[in-house]
Amino acid sequence: MSNIARMSNGKWMAAITTLVGLFAKVDAKVHELGCVALQHGAETFDARRMLDVYKAFGHSGRKKGFLVWVEMFSPIRITDNDKGVTVKLAKKEDKGFTDWDVEGAFARPFWTLEEAAERTAKPLSADAFLKVIYAYKGKLTKAKEENKYPIEGDVTQLETLIDNVIVDATRRKAQIDNPQPTPAPKAKPRTRKAKAQVPQQLAA
Repeated sequence: MSNIARMSNGKWMAAITTLVGLFAKVDAKVHELGCVALQHGAETFDARRMLDVYKAFGHSGRKKGFLVWVEMFSPIRITDNDKGVTVKLAKKEDKGFTDWDVEGAFARPFWTLEEAAERTAKPLSADAFLKVIYAYKGKLTKAKEENKYPIEGDVTQLETLIDNVIVDATRRKAQIDNPQPTPAPKAKPRTRKAKAQVPQQLAA
């Protein structure tokens, strides 16, 4: 800990202001280079420049948001897993194919897209679970109407499954939000003690 700098409040605020400015410049530069790579890909069908931009993120958490932007405005598909990072161009017959849209990409930077928003960790709850299910239902609707996501299996059955989960989860959430009072244990009925029988000899 001794190597960590100490800062006064004034220096701290100045450093934060600098950091905000750096992030703004980085976002703008990423968007600029992303559009250059997109234009290059549209003209040459070479996706390697986009891969270079993606790799430049390092360990940044905004990589996923950038990938959403890439896939929304081009057929470029970047895969990042344990086996490494690869890039390819989707074919028109592939599910979820998106054609080149350089102007759309330029007009909508990746950090402005709702689909590309980085999500902060939120507490797990019944509300959070329902939001996930509704979001999944929204994706299915977009997949049907805009061919935005690939769909596997029977669409009607998938819709029915999602709707049933929503109905059941909503009912259970209501039970969680409004728990029924625990009934008080029933008192055991009192039994009358039998009177002691007096021997006839004593009663006489």
